[in-house]
Amino acid sequence: MPVAPVLILLGPPGAGKGTQARMLEEDFGLVQLSTGDLLRAAVAAGTEAGRKAKAVMEAGQLVSDDIVLAILKDRMAAPDVASGIIRHLRRGVSRPVQAARESRGLRQMRRHGVQAPG
Repeated sequence: MPVAPVLILLGPPGAGKGTQARMLEEDFGLVQLSTGDLLRAAVAAGTEAGRKAKAVMEAGQLVSDDIVLAILKDRMAAPDVASGIIRHLRRGVSRPVQAARESRGLRQMRRHGVQAPG
């Protein structure tokens, strides 16, 4: 079974991560997963993790990695990510490194037929 690519773009706000991700999406048929887009979609959908994220954001706080990763796990269960994903992150160094590890772990789980816990 071929392994789908996971590209992680790092950089500060305004560095062009989103622009590059859109071009990669078009050229290679990958799915862009930005933290901000994931959070907004989960809040709009009213998922459990989205409701938690909304409460944190409305309090003016940073959404925890646990909540972001729960939202990412939900999104990774969608069939359109089978061709590969692009993640772009702009937080401090330790958060993107942990997110990269989690993204890799999620891809390995899917490849072996393990569903993300709900």
